[in-house]
Amino acid sequence: MPKKNSSKAAEAESARYEKLKLEGNQWVLSEGARDGTETAGLVPAVDKAVRALALVNGSRSEMTLAQIADATGITKSHCHSILKTLTFHDWLYFDPLRKSYRLNVGVLRDLSTMIRDVTPLSMIKPLIDDLPSRTNVSCILSEPSSECTFVVVAKASAPDQVEISYPLGHRFPRDASAQMKARLAWCGETEVDGWFEGWEPVRYAGATATSLKEVKAELAATRARGYARSIGEFTEGLTAIALPIFDSAGRVIFILDCMGLSLAMARREFEIAEEITKTVADIHRLIGGKPPQSFPLSLAKSA
Repeated sequence: MPKKNSSKAAEAESARYEKLKLEGNQWVLSEGARDGTETAGLVPAVDKAVRALALVNGSRSEMTLAQIADATGITKSHCHSILKTLTFHDWLYFDPLRKSYRLNVGVLRDLSTMIRDVTPLSMIKPLIDDLPSRTNVSCILSEPSSECTFVVVAKASAPDQVEISYPLGHRFPRDASAQMKARLAWCGETEVDGWFEGWEPVRYAGATATSLKEVKAELAATRARGYARSIGEFTEGLTAIALPIFDSAGRVIFILDCMGLSLAMARREFEIAEEITKTVADIHRLIGGKPPQSFPLSLAKSA
């Protein structure tokens, strides 16, 4: 059964996950502040090296030592040692003239087995990248993990809309509203109960469901509607529409979650949901996915 947190603890937990803020004329959705519990047990040097690689990978241009150190919070001397090591193994290339770093072929070489194999993610990524241009909303593709979290594996931001600044690998909690509903709505009762075993409810926003009874009612509403919806349940002012993606064995392998400011989404909800539904249907045809018979192929047909 779910455990109850104190109000203060719940607020602190909620702040860890996401933050919607206005930067100039652009709304930016980013991960919240991390606390010590999330990094407990990690090897500091490895953690810093991974963060530096992820930063360089996500940059649109080469980065200097000072830029990497400043963005990761690593001291310059320690950061220099990390970058020197990564350069030695050809994971990074150092340009002595520009004094800058970029990814190098060693990453491809050492991850060649994973990259060589055609994966569902590599097949569907172009469809995810194209979706914001058709819906004018930003998208996140996440993968349900064995720890009952949702790991971001791809993202695509719509121009002049909410920019997704989460890094790849960011983890959403098991009760992140839209992803959770999409993941569980077409599952059996036993799997749903297992997902929430040991669950400690967190009120992320004013509309967050914090009891198993409320959650199960939301799952039933999701099936009836044909898609998962979160209106200010995980982040105030943000609406998300989500659907699961199934593999050839009928297992949920990804969650497609599209989001925007609630006022703008309210006017176009059905239109956006229909485009997302069509995209997921295209993905299932592409990868041979087998969703349940009750899963929607088109919202227009059932409207």
